[in-house]
Amino acid sequence: MADLRLSTEDYGWLTQFLTRVADEYCEGRLVSTLEGGYELNALANSVYAHVEALAAA
Repeated sequence: MADLRLSTEDYGWLTQFLTRVADEYCEGRLVSTLEGGYELNALANSVYAHVEALAAA
């Protein structure tokens, strides 16, 4: 619907970026929510990339 065309790697990169911003401006606090998707394999891969980046932070 938004037609953002983000790749799996984009979700990982974006999460890494946001964790750095959270570290700098709000003592590392970050809220993460999951929104559904239409392509379940792509959703699973993107969630994995997101959680992996959160765990590495």
